[in-house]
Amino acid sequence: MRRRLLTPVRLELDLLILVGILLAWQTVRIPLEGSTATAMANARTLLDVERALHIDVEAWLLDHGSGARDLFVFAYQHVHLAMLFAFLAVARLAAPARYPFVRLSLALSFVPAAILIGLLPVAPPRWLPELGSAGPPTDAELTGTTAELLQNSTAAIASQHFAYAFLIAAGSIWLWPRSPLARLALLYPAVAFTVVVVTANHYVLDCVIGALTVCFGAAAAALIARGVPRPALQPAPAAVVGSAAAVAAAIASFGVMTAAVSALVISAACALAREPLSHGIRSRLAG
Repeated sequence: MRRRLLTPVRLELDLLILVGILLAWQTVRIPLEGSTATAMANARTLLDVERALHIDVEAWLLDHGSGARDLFVFAYQHVHLAMLFAFLAVARLAAPARYPFVRLSLALSFVPAAILIGLLPVAPPRWLPELGSAGPPTDAELTGTTAELLQNSTAAIASQHFAYAFLIAAGSIWLWPRSPLARLALLYPAVAFTVVVVTANHYVLDCVIGALTVCFGAAAAALIARGVPRPALQPAPAAVVGSAAAVAAAIASFGVMTAAVSALVISAACALAREPLSHGIRSRLAG
C-alpha cells in the first residue's frame, strides 16, 4: 500500500487523482460550516491574538490594496489553482520519482485543515465591520444560491490558497535546489499572502496555519515513505513538461469543477487513443 501511494501512475490518471483530492476537500468542508455568531466571535478573537503579536496588517493592506482590488479578486479566483496544477504537472514529468511524495503531502495537508475548520469556524475579514464591511451576510444570503450552498463560508481559519503557494515554493526548492526558477518560486507565497488578505478572504494567522498544514502533510508523508525505495524513472523532455504545465494551468484556471470535467475528457481521450495503438502492437506481434 505504501509503495502504491509513492508510485506515480499515468499522467492522465494522476490528473484525475489530483482532481479527486480537491473535490473531496471541497465536499468535506460543506457540512463543517459554523453559525454566523460563533464565526464572528472567533474572527474577533483571532484579530485580538494578531494585535497582541503585532501582526494585524489586514486593515493596512485592505486600505492600500483597494485601488487594485479587482486584479486581486481575479487572481484569487483564477490563478491559485492554475499555479498548483502547473507545478504538479511539472513535478510529475520533470521529477517523477519524487512527485508522489508531493502529491501525498498535499492530500494529507487537508486533514488538519478540515479538523480546524470544523472546530473553529471563523468569519472572513469581509464580514467584519471593523475592517470596513457592512456586516455579515444574512442566513438567506448564505443559502440563496447554489454556489453559497456548496461552500463553507466560515472556513477562514486555514488558508489553503496560501498553503498551495507554500507547497509550490517549498516543493520547488526540494525538487530542484539549484534552479533559479525554483528560487524565484519563493516569492510566490508573498504574492498569495497579499491576494488572500487584500480580497478580505483571510487573516495573517490563516496563512500561517495554511503553511503549517503543508508541514504536517510533508511530515506525515515522510513517515509513510520511510524505507520505501523510490522508483527509477526518467524525467520527460523539457518541451513535454512545458506543454503539460500550460495545459494543466489552463484547465484549472476556472475552478475545480472545470478541471474535473477536463480531466475526465482527457482521460477518456487517452484511453481511446491507447486502444488502437495496443491493438496494432498485438497485431504486429501476432503476425
